[in-house]
Amino acid sequence: MAEEEEEDGAAAAAAADEALGLREDSENSLLVLELLHEMALKATITDEAIDRERGAILSELADRNNVAQRTAKEFYSFAYSDTVPPAPPPRRSRRAGG
Repeated sequence: MAEEEEEDGAAAAAAADEALGLREDSENSLLVLELLHEMALKATITDEAIDRERGAILSELADRNNVAQRTAKEFYSFAYSDTVPPAPPPRRSRRAGG
C-alpha cells in the first residue's frame, strides 16, 4: 500500500512538473546559468528605476518614523538595555573616484 502511494505521489509530481513546464535538471541548470549570467553581466539599471526604488525606501522609512515606533524603540532600549545591540557605527561617505 505504501508503494502504491509513493507511485501515485511520483506520478502526481511528474504531472505537476509537466503542467508547470518544468524541465529536467540538466536543462534547468543551463537555464539558471544563463539567467545568472544575464543578471550579473548584462543587467542595466536605469536612473528612473533607481529613483523609483529610492522613493519607495524613503517612504517606508518615513512610515516607520512615527510616535509609536519611536516610543517602542525607547521602551525596549530602557527595558532591555543589557540585550539591545549598540548603535551602528557612523557611515563613511563615499568618495568620488575612489
